[in-house]
Amino acid sequence: MPQIENSLHDKKSTIALLTCVILSFELLDPAVSYLIFVFLILFTKYNVLNNFRDCISIIWPLVACIIFGVIISLSEAALTFNSVKGFYYESRPVLIFVIAYAMGRYIVDLRSIFVVFYLSSIILSVVYILNYYLTGDAAYMTRFDLRSVVGAGYLTVGIGISLGIFELLRGRFSRLSVVTVLLGAVCVGLSDSRTAMLIIIIYTIIFYLPALMNPLAAVLTTAIIFIVTTPAITLFVDEGTLVSLIYEFPSSLSELIAVMRYTDFEIHTGWRGYETYQAFEFMRDQNIFNRIFGTGLHTEVPLGFYIILGGDDMNSIPIFHNGFSFVFVRAGYLGILLYIYQMYLFSKAATGYGLTRLNDSRYFKYFIFAGVFSLIIITPLIGGVYSTSGSSILFLIAFFIGSMRARSRERALPSDQFHTPELQRVRPAG
Repeated sequence: MPQIENSLHDKKSTIALLTCVILSFELLDPAVSYLIFVFLILFTKYNVLNNFRDCISIIWPLVACIIFGVIISLSEAALTFNSVKGFYYESRPVLIFVIAYAMGRYIVDLRSIFVVFYLSSIILSVVYILNYYLTGDAAYMTRFDLRSVVGAGYLTVGIGISLGIFELLRGRFSRLSVVTVLLGAVCVGLSDSRTAMLIIIIYTIIFYLPALMNPLAAVLTTAIIFIVTTPAITLFVDEGTLVSLIYEFPSSLSELIAVMRYTDFEIHTGWRGYETYQAFEFMRDQNIFNRIFGTGLHTEVPLGFYIILGGDDMNSIPIFHNGFSFVFVRAGYLGILLYIYQMYLFSKAATGYGLTRLNDSRYFKYFIFAGVFSLIIITPLIGGVYSTSGSSILFLIAFFIGSMRARSRERALPSDQFHTPELQRVRPAG
């Protein structure tokens, strides 16, 4: 039976710890934050391993994709730096989910996670705004140059704004949430971060359309996004029409069309779609085994020529913006099915485990589903689950799933043991 301890010191220190974790996603090199999580697991080995066993039923598709990649790379004796890099990208979401899940079980007060994202969003907004104005001529830069010099903004700011809007829509807001929304709006406006804008829109849509909070809706949306943003679209639209759409659609949409591009201008302006097309062409040339199970953690997709992209001279694609391309190359058709099923398991977690017994069950469902749909939509943009930029979204999903499970189990205890809404520390039995 859980033991409950209340402490104001615990509340402040926990909020500080969580804020540092969220800021590490955005301000530190992804590899550095990964190592921090590894050390965090080593120092709390017992609890994290227990929580891994507890949540493996949710994240087993991600784990399976890692196993496929490791086995294939070992079978081809391809233990190279690329294998290490592939393992890093595939294991990172598992690591984040387990740690966030464990923290969700530890922190019962939902308000704490709001405060964490508000503080993180405010800090990141101030950092970006200062960098923007200290640059001097940022206001006169093109969108591409602005991203190169100042940065593309922070996805966490979009989440902070979304949480603030959620409280405003419920008529429950604080000075912290108002400051978060106002500063965040300035930050997103200056950075022109379309992904952050999408996150805000998705959270708002889910709030007003609760019918979307259904696991089947998540699966169908993932399948549709997969078809529209990969060469699978040619099953419904001929390639000639798709090529013509490159010049008719706005650049933010045309760059996602997965067709062959020939000129440097077409490749540079439509790199996301071009790399996706190349990934699927590469896999089409593989044998049936590799098409089903992938080509391993070490694989880079060859371009056949050199191109300067983002200041780097490259002749192969080491990593993809499109999460479907990423998982297809490394885990094959089975990996794509597992990715879609992973979205189902994330959303299914919002409807089970005794959640209906909780008074605030609809809020758990909202935050989990809003996060899941956000991951789905950003999959072809920045990698979805595998995106380093989307780590905050995955963290929030895992946190609420862990918190949800802890709360549902608490309901089995006498009600007088849970009389305080303050931050509580839960130590699961065993």
